[in-house]
Amino acid sequence: MNKNSIFFGITIAFLISLVSISVLFFTLLKMDHNLIVEELFDRYYMTVRVTSHAIDNSRSQSEINKLIANLKMELVDSNRQSILKDSEILLKKKLLQGYLKILQHQSTHYLDFANINGHFLLRDLLPRNKKKTYFWLIYFIASFILVVTYIFIIKRLYPLKSLERAIQRYGEGDLDIDCSTHKKDEISHLANEFDKAIKKIKTLTDKRTVFLRNIMHELKTPVTKGKLAVELIEPSQHKDLLRNVLTRIDTLANEFASIDKSTSQKDELNIRPYRFQDIIDHVMDILYMSREEIQLDVDDRDVLVDFELFVLAVKNLVDNGLKYAKDGEILITKENGCIKFINHGESLERPFKEYLKPFVKGSKDSGNNGSMGLGLYLVHYITDVHKFSFDYKYQNGQNIFTIGLNNTPT
Repeated sequence: MNKNSIFFGITIAFLISLVSISVLFFTLLKMDHNLIVEELFDRYYMTVRVTSHAIDNSRSQSEINKLIANLKMELVDSNRQSILKDSEILLKKKLLQGYLKILQHQSTHYLDFANINGHFLLRDLLPRNKKKTYFWLIYFIASFILVVTYIFIIKRLYPLKSLERAIQRYGEGDLDIDCSTHKKDEISHLANEFDKAIKKIKTLTDKRTVFLRNIMHELKTPVTKGKLAVELIEPSQHKDLLRNVLTRIDTLANEFASIDKSTSQKDELNIRPYRFQDIIDHVMDILYMSREEIQLDVDDRDVLVDFELFVLAVKNLVDNGLKYAKDGEILITKENGCIKFINHGESLERPFKEYLKPFVKGSKDSGNNGSMGLGLYLVHYITDVHKFSFDYKYQNGQNIFTIGLNNTPT
């Protein structure tokens, strides 16, 4: 159990309260027991003195029995040994000439004393003090109320557990959550408001997905036709301008498609082992590159990835590396579970974390056709869903982007 949770705090408070009540009860019970024993001793000591005085004055047995009866006691003649053997000794006192014992046997008190006049065993005829019974009754009632209160509070707060699980699922990207309830307390109200917010976010997300797909569908067809038509135009400045505009629109549509694909596949990754060389070959086909444009220094171990998504990440890193390299070359290395993309060029103008946000570009990108500031954002997103690390450093005039693999098969 989480030591910082409300449930843990309430449980600890309940246990402390229960222990405190128990300690208080047994302390009071002990004090009451000692008080009863003291009262019995006072009565029994008076009985011993009265009985001894009567015997010293040669009173008859009937007179002695009458005196003892007036003190609410009676002599025990039968089963003496059994009573003496099985009784609990509550108190034992030495007298001037003999001893006095207070015994308890089967809920009855007995006086056992001996002196120069003999050995006597008297049964107490007064009813037993019921305060102990009342103490036990109060203790059980108080404990029962405390336990019921604890259970009631835990049950009232338990919807927090369901709400916590719903929030965890939402944090993992699951929008198919239903935490609504018909109860009217504050926690239920909070759960219902959260449920409404999730449903609203899901609706907006679905609309955004439909919107992006509609944009891509509406753009792809006219852009493709436009590119074909441009090639039929005689070479001119207007033709180059139109080609650049169509290329930029096509790039925008592709970036939107990449975003939609990466977000929609977050919980549907098709993780399998692939040769990194195959991934590089596929990237080169997409970018229409030749082998001479990339320097490779990679080991032969497979990588566990979703092929299409990881190709998209590598493609963006390779494309950016070539685009901003001073010598137009990029070095890709893979060893010890790390993939590095290295090029010679100027360092990033902003902190690396700024480029992990969508639509963030450097000042030199403003005139760059096809750059929408989504490349590093997509790489970060894809490595994140793969549980990989993604880091950057600038060293000795080199930009080094590193993907840390933590599931590479040995």
